[in-house]
Amino acid sequence: MNNTPQPANNPLDLLPPPILPTAVEAWPPAIGWWILALSLVLSIAAASYAFWTWQRSTALKREAVKTLVLYHQKYTVNHNEQQYLLSVNQLLRRFCLQQYPHLSCAKLSGQAWLDFLKQRSPSAIKEQHELNHLIKIYQPKQQQSADINALHTYLTAWFKSVEINKPLATSQHHD
Repeated sequence: MNNTPQPANNPLDLLPPPILPTAVEAWPPAIGWWILALSLVLSIAAASYAFWTWQRSTALKREAVKTLVLYHQKYTVNHNEQQYLLSVNQLLRRFCLQQYPHLSCAKLSGQAWLDFLKQRSPSAIKEQHELNHLIKIYQPKQQQSADINALHTYLTAWFKSVEINKPLATSQHHD
């Protein structure tokens, strides 16, 4: 008996091994990936710029609301109604002078001042009787006291809803 292995009768065993293609390189990426990366970078840059512009344009409103809250806190401590009304009126005038320098709001008083405020933000101020407390400071002392909490609520809503006239209003200097 012969113990030598017999050659296989399969003809495929006689073929050379297959030649595999080279691996696909990761770099440089295809043009589609370049376009996707560029659009992603541009989208992030545009969103960042829009957020930065929005932050700058609303900075004056946020500072005005902070100051208004500070005035209200001072009022809750000392209950000086006259001082609160004066401070709030000055805050409104400074805000309007910086926000609307082309309008002659500095010389307004009385009903014309209230109408000016109402025109700037009609959505926040529906009724005018709370605003009438702003002009009480120019009238002789009366027995009726102002509803400071209602006025504070109205003015907070006014500052939050007032339309910003210029996107870079905070970059102008104060006089």
